[in-house]
Amino acid sequence: MSRINNKQFYHNAVEEHGLSPQGLCWHSRDSQEIRFDQLVSLLPLDTASIVDAGCGFGDLYPYLCTQGKNSIGYTGLDALEMMVREASRRTGQPIYQCDILSDSLV
Repeated sequence: MSRINNKQFYHNAVEEHGLSPQGLCWHSRDSQEIRFDQLVSLLPLDTASIVDAGCGFGDLYPYLCTQGKNSIGYTGLDALEMMVREASRRTGQPIYQCDILSDSLV
């Protein structure tokens, strides 16, 4: 089974929708925030840090901050250089380029 070309897939989406949730193929910011609500609800109260695999533009980090969770350490991972660059700019947090399906994570 072959994988889709993520770079082309997201390039096309960003070209059409810009640096927005729709550019990450979310229906809207609201649907993105519903996903974030669910993720945050699953975090143990004593969570010290998270790794956001497939972080896109790093939108989870500012969401965490608006929820009073800015003490949680945040690290983003994304396979695409344009995502890493934008997430780094938006968050000021460590963001690394890697493909979690094929690159070593250690």
